[in-house]
Amino acid sequence: MKWTGIVGIAVVIFVVVSVGVYVYFNMNGDSSGISLGSNFRKIAISEGGSYEFLLKIENNKDYRRYFDIHVEGLEDFVELERNQIELGAEEEKQVRISISNFNSRVKGVYVGSLNILSEGSSQRLPVILEVESDDVLFDSNVVVYPSRAIAPGETANADVKIFDLANIGTSSVEVTYFIKDFTNNEIYSEMENKVVDGSKVEFTKSVLIPGGVSDGDYVFGCAVSYKGYVGTSSTNLRVGQAEADTFFEENLLYFIAFLAFIALIFLSFVFYSIYSRDRLVSELKCQYQRELKRQSGELDEKEKRNESQLKTVEEKRVNRKLFRKVKKEKKKALDRILGQRKETLRKLKKANKKDEMKRQINKWKKSGYNVNVLIKTKVPSVDDVKAQIRKWKKKGYDTSVLEK
Repeated sequence: MKWTGIVGIAVVIFVVVSVGVYVYFNMNGDSSGISLGSNFRKIAISEGGSYEFLLKIENNKDYRRYFDIHVEGLEDFVELERNQIELGAEEEKQVRISISNFNSRVKGVYVGSLNILSEGSSQRLPVILEVESDDVLFDSNVVVYPSRAIAPGETANADVKIFDLANIGTSSVEVTYFIKDFTNNEIYSEMENKVVDGSKVEFTKSVLIPGGVSDGDYVFGCAVSYKGYVGTSSTNLRVGQAEADTFFEENLLYFIAFLAFIALIFLSFVFYSIYSRDRLVSELKCQYQRELKRQSGELDEKEKRNESQLKTVEEKRVNRKLFRKVKKEKKKALDRILGQRKETLRKLKKANKKDEMKRQINKWKKSGYNVNVLIKTKVPSVDDVKAQIRKWKKKGYDTSVLEK
């Protein structure tokens, strides 16, 4: 494969990884231009208690907008400090949210959300509210597995633990199970009695997800009642996607990291190949420069030896003139050989034969540059200089100008 093809593959992988990372980290609300300070709230209050928190809303657009705040599913529990705010570009504000059992609703687990809307876009803050007795005698803890999304018609299993907090001893408690969506609509409920013998009892509850249930996030809740005292617990449950799709979603960061690693390997290989080949071309140029310097140095030494044996200014001027001509011809011969060798490397590089390029470079390094067969003028001696002057005078050339 040519290195240009490898570069193309590496670029494609890099783009795919970049897009994947961008989509993954920006799929939660960036398109709406709304950013919330949190993405989930689970709150527990007693039957006469209350709770407050600050909801941070940020306008991610570069212009002023109005934001409407709506409560869904928890209208009987939630009071808003205000239901509309105005935010400038990139501005953020906090809205006080008050939650209380002011309508004396029965104890249990309630599910809803705070919806923030602006210009047709929206963001949702899911909220789970657990309302317990002032005194909790029996409490519970629930964990649903498998952790992946469960398709309608499949079974969700819940590990349920019930704790005797008041050390009452062997007792029968009433346990209510249910599944709700985040508009507080119930898609499943069941009640049964359990005997708690000791400090706790642990068991598995299997629930069939009803067919036709919409994909999305749900809450599996559990309420333990004993003589009017109620303790609650809840956990998230996702309904919908196939196992393979969910596995990919849950491990998306690992896939991205793996693709990034592969891209890094490709890019490293590409850059190394380019560097290695360019280094070979650079080595060829270095050979040329060393040879040019060596041969120029040899000619300079011979020129000086001739000059030391010549007496007149005329002879010394002719000596320099003849050596300039030889240097010029040798330079042309060296350039011609360099051009031929560059063309050879270019063909090998195009054929992706890096090893052959290395062998050829080493071969040229040993053989050097033999330019003697390419030039017509030999290196002049002292006798050659004097003979050249006699030749010019015989032809009638005025060599007296060389004296000036």
